Amino acid sequence: MRKRSTAAERHAELIRIALMEAAPSGLPLRRLMGACELSEYQPRSGLTAMRDLCGERG
Repeated sequence: MRKRSTAAERHAELIRIALMEAAPSGLPLRRLMGACELSEYQPRSGLTAMRDLCGERG
């Protein structure tokens, strides 16, 4: 299992909330950055953390 920072987990939660509000159409990365007020790097690390968390939880 990869070690992830608490910041990445917080970004993952922000991204999850934004995607749930946009479902089912999803969001392009730029709009996701704006919706979550994150830099370009933060959504990428958050999405990686979200993928890991989803895998852990099944």
